[in-house]
Amino acid sequence: MRWPRPITEGKSSLFKFKDIFVKRIEKEEWKLLSREAHVTVFKEDWEPEKERIDYALITTDADNQLIQYSTIRELDGDTGYLQYGGSFPNSRCSVTAYRSFQAILRWLQAEYRYVSFLTENTNFPMLKFAIKEGFVIVGMRVFKNHIMLEHFRDRGE
Repeated sequence: MRWPRPITEGKSSLFKFKDIFVKRIEKEEWKLLSREAHVTVFKEDWEPEKERIDYALITTDADNQLIQYSTIRELDGDTGYLQYGGSFPNSRCSVTAYRSFQAILRWLQAEYRYVSFLTENTNFPMLKFAIKEGFVIVGMRVFKNHIMLEHFRDRGE
């Protein structure tokens, strides 16, 4: 899946980490792309009008090939919460996907003191990644019959 226009548009919201570009997409624009992105990544239908986000982040390579997306809720001025997201099929379970999520976290770290997200308790690659990136598990929730672990990181000041 390709991003519909050059990633360099709107440079004020563009961030580069290694060979990955992170772009902030405002919620109105994201609603137009949300269903297709969700269906492509998760193979299930999605209702964008029910989504409660502040914005989305997408990652691409230099050729505008989409790598990942994350939807973000700003819980307060210091806290960003990754609400939903995943890797597109062309990058799933790859080093590129790993670097892409690192890029998203670096972008969020520059914006917020605190970052949090939920991961299914059986998603061992994500659990290892979160620990390696300095997140601690601070809670547990049940969502759609799945046990979700809450990860939290304070960048410190």
